[in-house]
Amino acid sequence: MPLVKIPKKEAQKRYEKGQPVIFCASKMRPDGYFFTGIAMQKHEIESNPWHGEDTTFEQLINSYSYYNCNKETGLGITYYITEKQAESAK
Repeated sequence: MPLVKIPKKEAQKRYEKGQPVIFCASKMRPDGYFFTGIAMQKHEIESNPWHGEDTTFEQLINSYSYYNCNKETGLGITYYITEKQAESAK
C-alpha cells in the first residue's frame, strides 16, 4: 500500500471529513516492520469509549504524541494517506 505524506492542515481537513489519516512518529516509517503508522478515522474515534464524540483533532494529536513520540522514535508526527486517496482528491 503506497503512502503519500501530507501536511498537518490537510490531515486535519481529511480527518474532519471522515477520511482515514495515518499518524506516524517522525523518525519511523509508516510501513515499517517494527513500528507501523496508526490509521485514525473520525467515526472510529468518536465511537471509542476512551475518547468520545467531543474529541478534537488536536486532542488526538496530543494523545498520540504522548504515547508514541520520544527521542528514539521522533518527537513529531508525520501524516500520510494512501496513494489511492491522493489520486481521488485531484
